Amino acid sequence: MKNKGVTIRYNTSVDDIITSQKQYKIVYSNQQEDVFDGVLVTTPHQVFLNWFGQDPAFDYFKTMDSTTVATVVLAFDEKDIENTYDGTGFVIARTSDTDITACTWTSKKWPFTTPEGKVLIRAYVGKPGDTVVDDHTDDELVSIVRRDLSQMMTFKGDPEFTIVNRLPKSMPQYHVGHIQQIRQIQAHIKQTYPRLRVTGASFEAVGLPDCITQGKVAAEEVIAEL
Repeated sequence: MKNKGVTIRYNTSVDDIITSQKQYKIVYSNQQEDVFDGVLVTTPHQVFLNWFGQDPAFDYFKTMDSTTVATVVLAFDEKDIENTYDGTGFVIARTSDTDITACTWTSKKWPFTTPEGKVLIRAYVGKPGDTVVDDHTDDELVSIVRRDLSQMMTFKGDPEFTIVNRLPKSMPQYHVGHIQQIRQIQAHIKQTYPRLRVTGASFEAVGLPDCITQGKVAAEEVIAEL
């Protein structure tokens, strides 16, 4: 990207986005500033509110919480695990007594990720309102995942390796009517903030494929208005 004239700022946060004469002034944490004709914002809604929270059209975001979650990856030798379920994973009801919320048998869903004779499992931990991710170490989260998964499969040995990835306040909790609220907000942005687009998980992008697709669409819309 740098070869195409793109400037990438590393380890630099944005303190403010200021609308100025139909342009946008970006104020960085190091007090430097840039002015752009168009801006694409892809941050969580809490961060977006730091810059545009004074606009009452965005008050809906002040009512939205985000849950801290973690993914826990476990790698086993095939002989050390017995799984009789047919499928590539499952989700668990919020009201269940487990701490995991879902599980993907990665080696079944994407066989190219795992060498022959190995099994790769990815479990998800963290429900709205609980603090299980914050309250436990990585090793403890691995033990919690193994305890919950043992209700559904049999482990005959220890994992060859584990990876815990924590995602603080990363899972926005949509209210009933979320899509209608977001579409009103997006219409307001297009009318009030020309060449500004906002997208991401807090809006309509539920998963990574949606984030990528909607990010491309938003970028194309900004470019079309320049």
